[in-house]
Amino acid sequence: MHPRDLPPTPKALAAVLRGPGTARELLVFTHPLTGDQLPKGTIEPQEDPATAAIRELREESGLSLAGPHPIGTWHRPWEPGYAAPQLWHLFTFEAPRDLPECWAHEAEGSPAEAGLIFAYRWEALTPALAGAMRPLFAPVVRLILAAQTQDAAPKGGA
Repeated sequence: MHPRDLPPTPKALAAVLRGPGTARELLVFTHPLTGDQLPKGTIEPQEDPATAAIRELREESGLSLAGPHPIGTWHRPWEPGYAAPQLWHLFTFEAPRDLPECWAHEAEGSPAEAGLIFAYRWEALTPALAGAMRPLFAPVVRLILAAQTQDAAPKGGA
């Protein structure tokens, strides 16, 4: 069986946001080997996606946040170099007010990332950000932006 036909590997992504609805910012990090991205990783056996998002955020950023808000999934098709397609479960977290503008964190949890330093910073959540990210993350940034736009839309009713 070709890898593209295998069941997708489940992943969890943690998007940390701050600021008012008209000026939202997204927490982004620079991976020293692959460029700008968001905290994400494999969901462990018997782990639910929300718990995995909390764990991945802690391992990759040092942040211990609760209250993940599910915004959907994204299917990453198989491509050479990967064992199977991936199904990303997307969650947003609201940042506490006391987070710094930038910081560095040594990644934990994954042997492939052992010793790597991730440099975190805030970026304006705009359509231009999708183009500035590592291309793999561009569709996800667009989904996060769409979810924020939908959440900020006026609700119907009198």
